[in-house]
Amino acid sequence: MSGRPDHPRGARTDDRVEVKIDSDCRVVIPASFHKAMEAGEGDTLAAAIDGDGVVRLTSAAAALRMARRVVREAIPSDVSLSDSLIADRRREAASDEA
Repeated sequence: MSGRPDHPRGARTDDRVEVKIDSDCRVVIPASFHKAMEAGEGDTLAAAIDGDGVVRLTSAAAALRMARRVVREAIPSDVSLSDSLIADRRREAASDEA
């Protein structure tokens, strides 16, 4: 394997390995990829295929990291979503009482 050993979970961001499809149409994911994906035996992965036939497997941990990154990019760091929600609910309750 080649690549940069700079992934926070010890993976290399550009690793490529050959895998084979067995007689039951299963593919074995290498252990180093399991570790990088934070996935283990019995875990469920989300699978997607693009128009070029490229398959992408995403673990729950990776999906959560991506979602958090999207939220961090969309919400300014000085904004508290929980405080905003509470203030909204209080305004709604006050208008319902009036």
